[in-house]
Amino acid sequence: MVEIDQMDVIDILNDDGGLKPIRDWPKVWRTTISGLDLSELWEGHGDERQLVGLLKKIKWPDKPKNLELLGKHVAVQA
Repeated sequence: MVEIDQMDVIDILNDDGGLKPIRDWPKVWRTTISGLDLSELWEGHGDERQLVGLLKKIKWPDKPKNLELLGKHVAVQA
């Protein structure tokens, strides 16, 4: 749980702001994110359709809840 509190988004981003390949993410990221949503963005219709982007959404773990659990675990009574 301590690792979750110390998660930093820079660990999973390239210098250009894009996501690193998941295989390059630290283990704490790979095992604790709540979800990863990918959406293709298209323009045009029928045969004229073109992929213009990819929307990526990362669902972070619930840090306040995890900190509360950590506090209880170490008998801090958070």
